Amino acid sequence: MLVKMRVFDENQQVTIHYQTTINASALIQVAKPREATMREKGKQLTQGAVLVLWERIH
Repeated sequence: MLVKMRVFDENQQVTIHYQTTINASALIQVAKPREATMREKGKQLTQGAVLVLWERIH
């Protein structure tokens, strides 16, 4: 899976543009045991957790 990230400044100008590929199947396998917790904790925690899980498999 190709992941692209762009960070914008207050003038909506791109300040960071980054892309990488990740093994989506491995990410899902690592995340599966945490699914119930992520659903309970909500969107913000889950978004941050994706980066942490990606670092573990990358």
